[in-house]
Amino acid sequence: MAASSPQVNEAGRPPINSTPTERTATDITASARLLRGRALPALRLRRHDGGFADPVAAPTPYTVLYLYPGAYARRAAYPAGWAGIPGATGCTRQSCAYRDRLADFRAAGATVHGVSTQPPHEQAEFATKQRLRFPLLSDAELALATALGLPTFRVAGTPRLHRLTLVVDRDRTIREVVSGDTDLAASVDRALAAVLAAPRRG
Repeated sequence: MAASSPQVNEAGRPPINSTPTERTATDITASARLLRGRALPALRLRRHDGGFADPVAAPTPYTVLYLYPGAYARRAAYPAGWAGIPGATGCTRQSCAYRDRLADFRAAGATVHGVSTQPPHEQAEFATKQRLRFPLLSDAELALATALGLPTFRVAGTPRLHRLTLVVDRDRTIREVVSGDTDLAASVDRALAAVLAAPRRG
């Protein structure tokens, strides 16, 4: 690939970049299925509460990474027209659902991380307002999106992650991918079910 080409992942593919109206939910789900079995490379993303973290939590058998377009502490902070963008709304409900089910995930042996392309200070304001008890990680530089070729879209010139949830094991293999924007509580349930059904080391 020429040196002037855009960023690519380790497989030589750029992130899937589009506007929400150009990619249907079926397209995104089909792309997401290709992530199963992929290895997530070692990365360091900024945490909302300071410092850096690997998206995969080594101490627990599984890590649930829920990727979301964006969530803000103040309604006025949302980009113009946000409510009309397919798949953009619902990030607060999803984050709060993970907050409320956090004990269940921990009991199942999973750590929860939220990931968006927002800067850490925006994530910190949101996490404080919603009393989140798990880290939000910033992929503002698109390190994770590029490494996995994740589907993205732009709003007001800023790249955003499409909503996906990755269940990753301790060996960094993506075991399950949960997609869909319509029933966010059900997507959290499916992520927990995936963790519970995942193989355990003896």
